Amino acid sequence: MVGGGILSRRPACLSGDGKLILCPCGRLVHIYSAVTGERVGSLVGHADEVTGVILDPENADQVYTCSMDATVRLWDYRSGEELSRVTAREPVKHMVIHKGLGVAYLSMQLREGGGRVVLYNIRTGK
Repeated sequence: MVGGGILSRRPACLSGDGKLILCPCGRLVHIYSAVTGERVGSLVGHADEVTGVILDPENADQVYTCSMDATVRLWDYRSGEELSRVTAREPVKHMVIHKGLGVAYLSMQLREGGGRVVLYNIRTGK
């Protein structure tokens, strides 16, 4: 049982049914039981730090992750399968999804310093 510790320095995400907690941890997303606190799985594939994990607003069994490896990935978190991947131009520091518009706003870190926000259509993949 997990207790009194820090699972992640990044915000976690609750599964659609509220039974799982998905926590970015380095290059992985660890999946914990919300009931027992035990780790029940991981999402593996990013080449750099995962900076965000967000439940897919259109499918409660899927999550989007963003990373400093300049990718945004869609996962079936129950099977651990990566379903799709988009490569950005710069590392992705944060992501927010607007359900009604079907878009994600990506906060990207420019290599020369500073940053910018990019709009990404999650429905069309562009």
